[in-house]
Amino acid sequence: FVDESVAVMVGFDTSLPVETDPADFDVSLLEWKSSDESVAVVNDGYVHGVASGFARITVSSGKKSAGIDVYVNDVIVSSFTVPSSIDVAPGYSTKFKVTSIKPEYAKIENLRFSPGQSDDLTLSFSENVVTVTAGKGMANGSKGSISVSNADGTLEKKIVVNYIYRPVTAVSLNVTSAAMTIGETKTVSATVTPSNATDGAL
Repeated sequence: FVDESVAVMVGFDTSLPVETDPADFDVSLLEWKSSDESVAVVNDGYVHGVASGFARITVSSGKKSAGIDVYVNDVIVSSFTVPSSIDVAPGYSTKFKVTSIKPEYAKIENLRFSPGQSDDLTLSFSENVVTVTAGKGMANGSKGSISVSNADGTLEKKIVVNYIYRPVTAVSLNVTSAAMTIGETKTVSATVTPSNATDGAL
């Protein structure tokens, strides 16, 4: 390796330049390994910070190998915005967005998401969108919570989770009848009541 150690922030990538002998060796043939993939993962010479901590990255070819120390550091988020509450039916999923994350280079990976102790919630992430899936055993009409905090715990916000199933009470069409000629096409739209019904997709 060119360097003995490298630092990377959680949620970010950095390259690990290597020197080979001979210099024209095909580096795509090198094998990469992380000593702790819960801290850092490596792929073809690029290391990604997963969580704060230390990992040793090893690259090898046959009986030859080299290692580099990787220190992963947290980005301390100074501000962010999440909804004050969300509604999700037991056994269903909903989504919310995390916005206004500061500093601007910070990512959602730099935040900590903790469901309440009695909440059966599964969280998944795609960029700044969080998908929340509630367990079927959660009581309809009950409440829970999700705590969102920065890495050092100096900033924390709580989202109230309303476990509520809203049944469809009515479906109406924009027309009650339509006269059509052969080959003609007309568009009919439907309206679900209430508009926020759990199974309201048509």
